[in-house]
Amino acid sequence: MVADPPRRRWERRAPARPATTRARQFRILPRARAMKPKPAQEKKVAQTFLPVPGGRSSEGTGRNACATLPVASIAPITPITPVALITFIIRVAVAAMFLSAGYSKAGDPADFALAIERYRIVPREIAVITALFLPCLEIVCAIALFSKKLRAGAAALLTACNIVFSIMLVIALARGLDISCGCFGGADAATGPVALALSLARALALAAACAWLLARAQRK
Repeated sequence: MVADPPRRRWERRAPARPATTRARQFRILPRARAMKPKPAQEKKVAQTFLPVPGGRSSEGTGRNACATLPVASIAPITPITPVALITFIIRVAVAAMFLSAGYSKAGDPADFALAIERYRIVPREIAVITALFLPCLEIVCAIALFSKKLRAGAAALLTACNIVFSIMLVIALARGLDISCGCFGGADAATGPVALALSLARALALAAACAWLLARAQRK
């Protein structure tokens, strides 16, 4: 046997790692592997398929063949609640009322300006300006009630108009004026306290209906 050559002085032997360090290393490795995140598993969603006549399927083609469509692709039908139905009826009634009133007043703004002037609340100039612009505002707001984006603003404007008109009617009744309300244009309509009281009740009902539409629009 040949003996190993003697080590020189400048050749130093690498120090051996202590047993504790090796044990610690083998203890940490399993923990590190366990801490690695697992790949995300794809969730399989069970789909129900519906037959569609006249299509292609795995069973074949032909007159009696049916293709399959996933149920998830069909939009669900939202049931109509009683509140939604009542709101729709109120919206249609209010829109029809203001469309009729705006159209009748826009056809003869001079008579409408005279009806406003007979309340003795605003000067003639303001009465003329109101007679020109108010019918157009009523028509636009009535149409905007059927738009989801403009519904709240239109309901708010119509509510304000009915409140102002109710205040004018209360003032006319308190003064005992024998005038027509001018709701549907024309200064020669029914006059007297009874006609004004009926107009006041109608204005308050319309204000409540418009407030209901505004509340429903803001809720959505």
